[in-house]
Amino acid sequence: MRRAPPAATAAPAHEDPAARGVLTAGVAEQHAALRAWGLPPVRLLVLYNACAFRCFFCASGGTSDRRAEDRTPWSAIEAHLSPALPAEGGRLIVAGNEPLLHPDFDRLLALAQRQGFDHVELMSSGTPLAAAGRRAAWVKAGLRAVAVPLYAAEPDVHDAIVGAPAFEVLVAALDAAAAEGVRVEVHTLALRRTAAALVPLAQMVSARWGTTLALAPLRDKEGQFDWAREALALPELGDLLGTWPAEVPLRLVGFPACLAPGLPRGAADTIGLYFRTQRQGFAPICGGCAARPACPGVVEAHLRAHGGAGLRAFA
Repeated sequence: MRRAPPAATAAPAHEDPAARGVLTAGVAEQHAALRAWGLPPVRLLVLYNACAFRCFFCASGGTSDRRAEDRTPWSAIEAHLSPALPAEGGRLIVAGNEPLLHPDFDRLLALAQRQGFDHVELMSSGTPLAAAGRRAAWVKAGLRAVAVPLYAAEPDVHDAIVGAPAFEVLVAALDAAAAEGVRVEVHTLALRRTAAALVPLAQMVSARWGTTLALAPLRDKEGQFDWAREALALPELGDLLGTWPAEVPLRLVGFPACLAPGLPRGAADTIGLYFRTQRQGFAPICGGCAARPACPGVVEAHLRAHGGAGLRAFA
């Protein structure tokens, strides 16, 4: 019998409905899509519930202010966590507005462990990991990796973006999680206000947690903020990356292939799948580009605001 996927909401205009649908599809549909994307089949579980932060590019009625009755119900979680399949290798990816604040997160992990998922990868703001007792229980139940956003290597800049005094708590929590064997993956956004903070942040992530910072484009949110004012346009970002030392530990995710082609691409699956859901498109100049078949394209907000600026075609 087909298992019911977790409860979902209608796809926002800034998200690709097909890609977003994969996150909340049934197991067979998830596996088929992941294989088509060249990724190993894993179980994906998205939890909808309120987040404690108010990031300027995210806070809305569906995130920070989501009502209790609009949370993903336990019945949907339980239905989606059928026994792990051999092809999944015990991997479960849990994401959402803030999974660690969902009231059923602890029993979700307990159920996942009983069902054979022993490698849980989590996308989270990360600050709830500061609760030592709960964190230890989560690690014991199979938490093996966490993907978190960081916007600077200094508290004031990061905290201004998330709308709360979070940096110090987050860094300490990630240090503790890493010491307990949890892999820490960090992603950030190409923002004008954090452009000068990117190199120190990448160096901090590498030195502190031994991983590589993933840099992604800012998506638009239906007029929620001034995208053109906040986002680094591709020409600006390309110029900025061109000034960096070659050894800066950075990976690009969700950017067109022609932007800084010498930099490595990709991110942890948890991060890559999240940014895959944003709407992408191509400019006329992309039509004859040899890299187009494997190129993710350009976020639609950039095409609306800047057209093909910063793009070039490979022969």
